[in-house]
Amino acid sequence: MLTESFYVRRVRKFEDAATKEPRVASDEQGEVGVARFAALVPVPDASSPTGHRMEAVLGVCWEKTNYPAISFENPADVEHLDDTLKDVVERLDEDYGDGFLVEVLLRLRDIHGIPKVLEAIQQLHEEEGDEDEDEDEGDQGDTQESAPTAAAN
Repeated sequence: MLTESFYVRRVRKFEDAATKEPRVASDEQGEVGVARFAALVPVPDASSPTGHRMEAVLGVCWEKTNYPAISFENPADVEHLDDTLKDVVERLDEDYGDGFLVEVLLRLRDIHGIPKVLEAIQQLHEEEGDEDEDEDEGDQGDTQESAPTAAAN
């Protein structure tokens, strides 16, 4: 079991033209998923004295194809992504449009309740307003300071 889930993306496999060896590369359009657990599984191997070897697999919950079912993936077949929640939200929004916003709001309502959701939205709005006011005050301060200097000259 993983102590903390992390995002992964499917990688693109290809054969290197020069060396004829298999390679993997990041695929920006590759499907994103969440790795939920890691496990060691026995894989038959005739060359091993025990008749098998142990391989690591990740249990991944994929964004589209297998969601919410977990599929087992070879760690070499996926790319570890550090901070992709924003990217996942943007891609889901693109895929589902306005329906995505409605689903998110309904889920937030069910989890946190309407008062908490409204309070969070209001707080975000106020924080954005404070940033705009700070910028406006900075502009006005410059104008007020430059005016007396110009009058003194």
